Amino acid sequence: MSKQEAATPEIDSEEMEEGKKMEKAGGGGGGGETAKEYVLSCGDKVFVTEMNVVCLIGPVTREERILVTVKYLGEEDLHYTIGKSVKLGFLIEDYCDRKHYAKSNFQFTHQKTGKQVAENRTPEEFGMRHGDVILASLKPEVLQELEGNETG
Repeated sequence: MSKQEAATPEIDSEEMEEGKKMEKAGGGGGGGETAKEYVLSCGDKVFVTEMNVVCLIGPVTREERILVTVKYLGEEDLHYTIGKSVKLGFLIEDYCDRKHYAKSNFQFTHQKTGKQVAENRTPEEFGMRHGDVILASLKPEVLQELEGNETG
C-alpha cells in the first residue's frame, strides 16, 4: 500500500450518500476537475476529487470544518477538509508527505492575506474561510541554492 493510500480514509459506499458537486476551490483557468461532496452516515462530509484525493483532517463536527486547497505551481492541487481549531501543521505535514517533499524546503502562504502559515496556528486564528487557498513555494534560500548549482 502506498503512502497516499495509507493516508486516505476508507469510505464504504454504502455509508455515504452523494451530495452536490462542488467546483474546485480557487478555480481560475477553466479546468474541469470537480470535487464530489459525500455525507457519511455519521454526518461527516468528505470531498473526493476526480483523482480520488480525499483529505479529512481533525476530529471535529462538520460545522467546524472548512475546505482548503493547497497549490504549488505546476503540481496537482490538494483539497483538505480541516477543522477550524486544528493546527495547520497537520495539513502541512500531510501535504509534504503526499508529495514526497522535504518540509524544511517549503513555505506556505495564505493567498488572501499574504501571511506565512505557521504550523502552530489554526485556520480560525488566520481567519480562513471555506474555499481559501494556501500557496506552497520553495523557501528563498532553497531557490538561491538551486540557482547557484545550475550556474556553477
